[in-house]
Amino acid sequence: MLATELPFEIITNIARLLPARDICNGSLVCQAWYQPFSDSLWHTVKIQSRSKLEALCNHLSEPNRHKVVRQLEIGAQLQLEGKQLSLILQSFHSLHTLILATGSLSASCFKPEMAWNKWDSLHRLDFHAYNNDLEHTLNILSSLPALRQLTYLTNRSGEASLHVCDMERIHSYLPGLEKLTLSANLALLGADDIQTMSEFTMKPANKLKHVKFAFGCVDLRWVSYWALKYPNLRMLEWNPYYDSTRNYSYVDEAAEMLCYISRPFNRLETIRLLEASRNRCLHQPFVGLMSRFGRGFRRLEYDIAFDDQYYATTDGIKEVLRDGLSNRVETLDMRIYYPVQGPNTLIPLALGVCPSLLYLKLQVFDIDFAIDVLLDNCMALETLNLTCRGIALSKGSSLITTTKPHPLQSFELHEGTTTPAVFNYLSDRCRKLTNMQLNCVKIIGRVSDTAGSLKIDMPHTHFQQLQLNQISYFSSVRGSECKNKMHFISFTQQILSQRKWYHWNGYWSCHEMSNPYRRLPDNQVKYVEEYYGAFTSRQTPSPCQHHELYIAPYISSTAWKNDLTRGYIDMHCASIDSLILKN
Repeated sequence: MLATELPFEIITNIARLLPARDICNGSLVCQAWYQPFSDSLWHTVKIQSRSKLEALCNHLSEPNRHKVVRQLEIGAQLQLEGKQLSLILQSFHSLHTLILATGSLSASCFKPEMAWNKWDSLHRLDFHAYNNDLEHTLNILSSLPALRQLTYLTNRSGEASLHVCDMERIHSYLPGLEKLTLSANLALLGADDIQTMSEFTMKPANKLKHVKFAFGCVDLRWVSYWALKYPNLRMLEWNPYYDSTRNYSYVDEAAEMLCYISRPFNRLETIRLLEASRNRCLHQPFVGLMSRFGRGFRRLEYDIAFDDQYYATTDGIKEVLRDGLSNRVETLDMRIYYPVQGPNTLIPLALGVCPSLLYLKLQVFDIDFAIDVLLDNCMALETLNLTCRGIALSKGSSLITTTKPHPLQSFELHEGTTTPAVFNYLSDRCRKLTNMQLNCVKIIGRVSDTAGSLKIDMPHTHFQQLQLNQISYFSSVRGSECKNKMHFISFTQQILSQRKWYHWNGYWSCHEMSNPYRRLPDNQVKYVEEYYGAFTSRQTPSPCQHHELYIAPYISSTAWKNDLTRGYIDMHCASIDSLILKN
């Protein structure tokens, strides 16, 4: 099939993936491409300045492409006037997505006479309520019955609070809502609210599957409302902000109310927590409730963002994870963006014993991990993804381990420093390991005085895929803190008699090179193997000795030999089905 014969819809979807310049060029290719490429160019309109807003409103009365616009974004603090909004309402009547940044609307846009019902086909709305005027906001939502995704933001400092009756009105206006993001104050539940929930007369929002709450003044009895209202909830994001003047929780009352609900949160799969400097006191009781009553959830995402005055500590992390990592949790994705105080066993010990954990992703940028302690605590783990300062073995750990074999199948390490001993340990203990990916990792060890090699020995590992991206190999020099970077690497597989040799001939930051790793031809392999076959310690370079840069394709035919004195990486494994070397 010729490209010009593709269906209109397919061409349009392809065009939406391209930058504006390429879309313009594509519209000029042929007549068949002109319409779909031109339409895709107008699929999304972004208004980020007053001049662009005024220009748009001045041209709306003229024939234009606004009928094919599906997404409209209005920038922050533009203070759109009621007359301008009326023109947009009349012209962009086929919108599916409307994104209104903070301060994009003025007070006149919330007047009752505004014809918001012209957007009755709108599927997604993101907006910041003006002056926390809840009644006007609810009137707008009553005109948008087709909404599937709503992001509703208010001023946290405002006095307006949402009550159960307000939530009921939102869901009555939006029966098809699938995702709700709410940033507002939640009111303290009154006797009428509790009576309404206890009578089980509320109509459930069966289509809602994803909710994100960011609010203050947490009354945990709201959890009972969510359990009743959202029976098909799949993902719950929790981000309360700390208010020392109005903080409350009602943990015991919430637990008592949840006891009377049949199978609360039965379909909940994922809980995501965002912890800031002082809101851990709000996380702990919530996580305790969800661990006790959220019987379905299998995935926990935990983000910790501290400022310069507050640090994550062992006890603080333990308190949240102790309740959150129940025996049913299979996936933990945790990111810590600021300093963590503690030794390299802090995070593994904070996790505690996780007998059901299958997937673990940890991003902690300023701490080392004890890989053996981590595996000991997570004996069912199949996938491990680490971003950290480095990984090592704990003190006293033996390379010839007597502990139980581990079922780990996939391992990724990002931006860390490690040693060959870690890979030896993984191969010896994790006999099911088949995939390994290293990104921006430094591997440091001592070169053999007799062989000139830094050996990475993984004899029990059959790799389906081994991917090494921007890896640096350093040999430590005796009597100096300086380290020499090695540019040769060989791969030896037990099932093959011949080695594969590669030479790194340039810096990873050189954009001219798509891949600076060059596989050596047979004649150079013979030269290299003869050289290292007669290697002696006297051939090693002096500390911090550097050679000239070799930038492909300008490298000379013999310059690569200068790197031989640096030594080489000798990687042994059982087999490799797919080897990927990238820079």
